[in-house]
Amino acid sequence: MKKISFLLLFISFSLYSNNISDLKKNLDVLSENLAKLSDELNKIKPAKVSVGDVITREGAVPAESTMSGMDIRRKLKLLDRGITSLDGLGTIESKNSFNEIDLAYNAITSIPENIFQGFTKVDKLELSHNQISTISWYAFYDLKSLDELDLSYNNLKNLPDSLEDIELDNLNLSNNKIGGLPDGFFAGFKKVRVIDLSNNQLRDPSVELFSPLKDGGIAWLNLSGNEIDEQKIVAIAQALGMKRDDSGKKGREGLLLRVWMI
Repeated sequence: MKKISFLLLFISFSLYSNNISDLKKNLDVLSENLAKLSDELNKIKPAKVSVGDVITREGAVPAESTMSGMDIRRKLKLLDRGITSLDGLGTIESKNSFNEIDLAYNAITSIPENIFQGFTKVDKLELSHNQISTISWYAFYDLKSLDELDLSYNNLKNLPDSLEDIELDNLNLSNNKIGGLPDGFFAGFKKVRVIDLSNNQLRDPSVELFSPLKDGGIAWLNLSGNEIDEQKIVAIAQALGMKRDDSGKKGREGLLLRVWMI
């Protein structure tokens, strides 16, 4: 930080220099030092903050309850807390009282094995807008009630071969860096209705990759914003009994809909 303070002091001196003849020289030096300042700031890593740290800091588990019909839904509300690690999640008591977990807008980089163990009644898990690049094989183990999983806006390039032991209704993997999906990835998706894979780096996924979805309830599949050619999109649509979105809206050329939904 001393180096940064020195650079800022030098920048201030340069800005207030009254010597016109040296103005160009000062501007060149200023530009060089701004570049150095940027490099120094980029080296400063954010402080490590775990779920346990947040609970300790706030003095209680951040939660809220809402009414849904005649039922009370309880949410573990950990969004936008600067969290970098899921450590401490296992220390939360009465895990099976929660229906939702919201961890969006943090700085989480990985999801370790069994981290959600005990949260058996959670049906919605929000992990969007993080920096997740790694998902362990049994990361979502014990989420037996999970219907909706949002992993959009992360740094995912690769995924485990399957998402073990969960039967999703809605899966959002949009706005990542996914270049391919492993064979058999969709094998366990018996009831999924909505899959969003838009704005990734998919190039030439096989039709067979999506074939397990054919006999399920898939109604909406978004492949837009990838590098998939027209013929492959048509082939996937035909294999799944779907059709291209013909709404005419720009950027939806990869959106497929169930024929019976039209």
